[in-house]
Amino acid sequence: MRSVWSERIPARLHWLTTDDVTRSRMYVEEFPAQGPLTAEIAQELAWIPGLCRSSITVSGNGRSVHAPVLPVAWDILRIDSGTMVTVTAANGLGDEDRLAIRRFVDRFQSLTGAANTPPKGGLAHRRR
Repeated sequence: MRSVWSERIPARLHWLTTDDVTRSRMYVEEFPAQGPLTAEIAQELAWIPGLCRSSITVSGNGRSVHAPVLPVAWDILRIDSGTMVTVTAANGLGDEDRLAIRRFVDRFQSLTGAANTPPKGGLAHRRR
């Protein structure tokens, strides 16, 4: 059964109503944050989606932010050490989404892990 609306859609837009839309892939990865998300880390992460066509979204504590706007919206996620973080990648071409999510998650974990690691050296590690 066709709806009246679908009959009125111009032919050039009809692809939106076909099954082609359901063939797109979305990659999702969920993990506990190793440390807090800070303004500096958000700034560092924001450039990663610019390397491909994939749309990357970061979610935490019931809120979501698109990766390119992390520098201005990172604080609404309230990500701290142990917070469950969900990253999604979609709308890329071929394997772009898989590669984009891997690159983003690896960088996220390394930056938040480094933010949570105490500095090495100094008086605490010195022995006589």
